Amino acid sequence: MEHIYSWIAKGGLMMWPLLLCSLVALTFILERAWAYWRAGSFHKEDLATRAWECLASLDKDGWNQWTESKCPILRLYAFYASYASHELSIREEAIKRKGDSLLAELRKNLRIIATISQVAPMLGLLGTVTGLVATFHKMQELGTKVQPSDLAGGIWEALLTTIVGMVIGILCIIAYQIFQSRVDLLARTMKTSISFLEEQRHFIYEQAESSSELASNSLSKKEPA
Repeated sequence: MEHIYSWIAKGGLMMWPLLLCSLVALTFILERAWAYWRAGSFHKEDLATRAWECLASLDKDGWNQWTESKCPILRLYAFYASYASHELSIREEAIKRKGDSLLAELRKNLRIIATISQVAPMLGLLGTVTGLVATFHKMQELGTKVQPSDLAGGIWEALLTTIVGMVIGILCIIAYQIFQSRVDLLARTMKTSISFLEEQRHFIYEQAESSSELASNSLSKKEPA
């Protein structure tokens, strides 16, 4: 512990904002990782099929239990079921609003991680610049008594903040890209799944209409002239 504190002290004043950035970034990275883990495997291909089976069989218990699910896709299916009897334009608008709301939930705190990935390297660079200024000021005060070791020691200590800032920034960028890919996957899955449900719904209705027409034609032919 003392060794870590000594490194922080050598890095100068800017090490403390960098330490704060690392703690904040770690907190939100773990929070987002936990949230996505709780969301489950929402990209499974059989989810839309299961949803259609519940809709087609009028299994209200099947889709009502999805309302409180941690999986955002299942919550979208439950919402779709509640609007299944509405007109297409109303249903599409409602689904779009719900989808945007679910995506906003999954994007929560990602902007903070992205901000830290940009701010941390700049703070590290600022710490290095201020450290170099202090080193050259010390050289001026020492005058001809300055030793190469004094200059080298001051420079490497000043560069500590740049290293720390870049490490924090790189890790935050990696985490952000991974999380963003999950959100993009969810957005694509939402679009394709709802499209699948609409196609199945349209197909069933067309079959029902065709059966109704055939039945009416058959009855009309059986009527006596």
